[in-house]
Amino acid sequence: MNVQVSTRVDSDIRDAAVRAVEADGLDLSTAIRMFIKRTADLGTLPFSVGVGESLVPNAGLAVAVADAKSGTNMTDAMSIDDAMGHLERL
Repeated sequence: MNVQVSTRVDSDIRDAAVRAVEADGLDLSTAIRMFIKRTADLGTLPFSVGVGESLVPNAGLAVAVADAKSGTNMTDAMSIDDAMGHLERL
C-alpha cells in the first residue's frame, strides 16, 4: 500500500535540491523515494551525520581508522620517488 509523506522545507533549499537532482536526470519525488528506500534497505541513514570522530563516511573507512589508531594492518610508507613513479603509471 502506498502512503503519502509530506514535509516542509525552506523554498531556497527545495529549489537547490531540485536543481541538484535534475542534474542527475531525476525529479525531487523520485530522489526522495530513493532516499527512503535506501534508508530502509540499510536500516540507517545512507550518509553520515555528526561531528568529530562520529563523522565517518562508510564502514570500510571506519575499519581503516580503527586499524590506524591501533597500529594494525599497516603497511610501510612509500618513498616520494616510489609514489611519483606510481602516479606516473596511472
